[in-house]
Amino acid sequence: MGSMINVIGATAIGAMFLLTILSGIFNAQAIAFNAKMQVTLAQVSEDVIEILDNYYLSRVGLGVHSGNKITYASDDSLQFDSRLDDASGDNKKYTILIIKDGNDNLVVYRDGVIDFGPFALSDNTDNLKFTYYKYDSATGGDIEESSLDLIQSVEVDIEFEYQTYKMESGVDYVRHKIKFWSYFKNLYL
Repeated sequence: MGSMINVIGATAIGAMFLLTILSGIFNAQAIAFNAKMQVTLAQVSEDVIEILDNYYLSRVGLGVHSGNKITYASDDSLQFDSRLDDASGDNKKYTILIIKDGNDNLVVYRDGVIDFGPFALSDNTDNLKFTYYKYDSATGGDIEESSLDLIQSVEVDIEFEYQTYKMESGVDYVRHKIKFWSYFKNLYL
């Protein structure tokens, strides 16, 4: 009888030990996955920002010599005319719209057709915010501006999100917030 109790006790202790090891392995795997997703989100969001800044925003008003170069500007969208570099070399003027759509996605349209995106933004209400500025020679700095023909730069505040796993609740969100400025050199040079 004593040996039977020893066997049952050893089995119970072994099972608890095995469950502890499996739980540790599962936690390590979840942490590694979350870290990988955070790095991936950072890389993807920085790539999106680089294209948004260097390809689209740096070309606001490029090659447009008459009329308003910025045609619409709000807190969550910017529309402008430009002659983007085009492989066809047709030197055509395009209307570019950078907007947060109804599904909280960042999308760039060229003449009404999706040109870049969609990219999922976070579920926060301020996940994409444009703030427009002009240079004030009296203060030597930038001041906020809402008049389309006076805008010279924009501050873009954007937040991306990725759904990942968390032991306690089952779901967690990794967010990557980026803020950058873009100066519309083609408007005043």
